[in-house]
Amino acid sequence: MRLISERSGRRRAPKSWLPYGAGAGTVAATALVGARAVDADSSWYRSPRKPP
Repeated sequence: MRLISERSGRRRAPKSWLPYGAGAGTVAATALVGARAVDADSSWYRSPRKPP
């Protein structure tokens, strides 16, 4: 894949946004799994001293 135009020498954006969408989807899915795995009301989660 060439990102530099032959005539102007300027960089062009990649034609496919699929890798960016897949990366964003992976990050969102990981965040969702992590949020579901932690129970913020549990005694274990509340027991460590946290900064205000």
